[in-house]
Amino acid sequence: MKAEEKEQDYFGSYLFEIDPLLSPEGKGRPMKTLRIHPGKVAGVTLLWIALVLSVSACSRHEGRPIPQFDVKTFTEGKTTERDVLQKLGPPEKKEKLLGEEVWIYRHIVHTGFGKRTTQIRVVKLRFDDKGVLQHIEETNRKYESLF
Repeated sequence: MKAEEKEQDYFGSYLFEIDPLLSPEGKGRPMKTLRIHPGKVAGVTLLWIALVLSVSACSRHEGRPIPQFDVKTFTEGKTTERDVLQKLGPPEKKEKLLGEEVWIYRHIVHTGFGKRTTQIRVVKLRFDDKGVLQHIEETNRKYESLF
């Protein structure tokens, strides 16, 4: 489209006249005036930039956070399934292994923009057939990557 700058109006907006011969409406239509305010254009542009940066730099979580102090209060041979449920809630996954039940809690956090960081925390709790905690296995890993 061909647009010619006309003048600035009282409010600081720029007025443009658009040639209808070049517009999709076709011939024979009168000239149209388009009003653009520079402050609004800049504001909308800054809003979009802020939105894109905030979404891309956010962290993303998978699973539930596992409080460190809760896991440290568990005692092998003494803590029961009920105790664990009260402190951590239901596990993400349950598995049977040689007659024992294994509860798996997992929390993954992805953060960063450009240089991405992924932190993975996994807690595995193994219970005997009576529901008493037999073993605690905790894994913490951190990975960094570009994009």
